[in-house]
Amino acid sequence: MKVLFLTQFSSLGGSSRIQVIQFLPILQERGVECTHKEMYPDSFYRIQMRIKKINKLNKKFNLIINLAWVFLKKIWFSLSAFRYDVVVIQKDTFPVTLFAILRFINPKIVYEIDDTIFEINPFLNQGKIEEVLLKYQAKLCKNMMKKSAWVIAENDYLANEAKKHNSHVSVLSAPIDNRIYIPKEKKEVDVVTIGWMGSPSTTYMLEDISEVFKELYGLNKNFRLKVVGASSDFNIEGIDLIKKDWSESEQLSDLQSFDIGLMPLDDSPFQRGRLGYKMIQYMSVGVPVVASNVGLNPTVVRNGQNGFLVDNKQMWKDRLLQLIEDKDLREEMGKTGLLDVEKNFSLQSKANIYLGVFENVSNTGKI
Repeated sequence: MKVLFLTQFSSLGGSSRIQVIQFLPILQERGVECTHKEMYPDSFYRIQMRIKKINKLNKKFNLIINLAWVFLKKIWFSLSAFRYDVVVIQKDTFPVTLFAILRFINPKIVYEIDDTIFEINPFLNQGKIEEVLLKYQAKLCKNMMKKSAWVIAENDYLANEAKKHNSHVSVLSAPIDNRIYIPKEKKEVDVVTIGWMGSPSTTYMLEDISEVFKELYGLNKNFRLKVVGASSDFNIEGIDLIKKDWSESEQLSDLQSFDIGLMPLDDSPFQRGRLGYKMIQYMSVGVPVVASNVGLNPTVVRNGQNGFLVDNKQMWKDRLLQLIEDKDLREEMGKTGLLDVEKNFSLQSKANIYLGVFENVSNTGKI
């Protein structure tokens, strides 16, 4: 079986890496001939995600140029789609007419969503041009869900939205390769590392609880905060803070350096359908999680067992202090979280969902 995978980004983009790219070696091993193409270059990702900063005018110019170039790429991918048994489109959207042409050439299309792109992303909504494009994207997303042969959704929230438009929907929860992501044997530590891994686009949620760390430092200085991938201007004065850029090669060692993992989340429409992958990453290396009690966080964090769910800043402070002061509790919760990952988020088991969808679409692709 020959499958074309069209992802938004290279492995630099988290959703592309997690939901598609990490599956490719396993699918190849299981007899799927995989061809992978990314839509947008890494330079575009770095600029739009504010990893690389440029002035607003140049940023808008970069956006327009790349959208035009990607449109041409979509025409080419559509015209060459007859070469494949199945076409997987991860998260990106096609204009209605172009998608109709693609479906005419090859109706066996799987549309994968792992984000609430049918809502407006507040991080990307930075002006009139961006607002128009995001609203247009939301409209196209619904058309893609309706007209595709199958929809793969990362979680039940997204699946319920997809089922409004398509009866062929499967859930493929964010997986992790637990052959690679394993705990590192921890030595006795004098200073507890509270860790956060994310991106510039999610840094504002960490900033929302910045006062917690200042107050916590006044109660117990036996911790440091390590943030990986935050925006360059993130800072909390008066505490022991380690900042570093995210890198794929150091991601595992950074996760293993944490003793507690953070998952703050705001209760906005865009965030309610997003499953914070960092929770699964923390748990995969045996680290307990402290997470906001909103959105899909309670579907991963079992309060008091593999971590804590918190409702306000006082609870953030209390639960973090409890974990800082109780090494045995950290270890116990970490072990529970590790078992949860092995049971519910194994990459090897999730690959079977992909294979089942491909088999169904290949045999019965609909127009």
